[in-house]
Amino acid sequence: MRKPFRTQVDLFATAARPVELTPIDHQKAVALLQVLLTEAVATASADVPSTVGKREAGNE
Repeated sequence: MRKPFRTQVDLFATAARPVELTPIDHQKAVALLQVLLTEAVATASADVPSTVGKREAGNE
């Protein structure tokens, strides 16, 4: 006997209605998002070892 398929919850569906922001609050939110994204990129690029100028073994 086959089990019926279970429905999967859409992770991108909003649980609550979007909030209307004032122009000032919108500007603050965008600035905060830019800072957080900049920090994330800086942290991610700091974790990756630099391979500029290095040769891989066997490619000599």
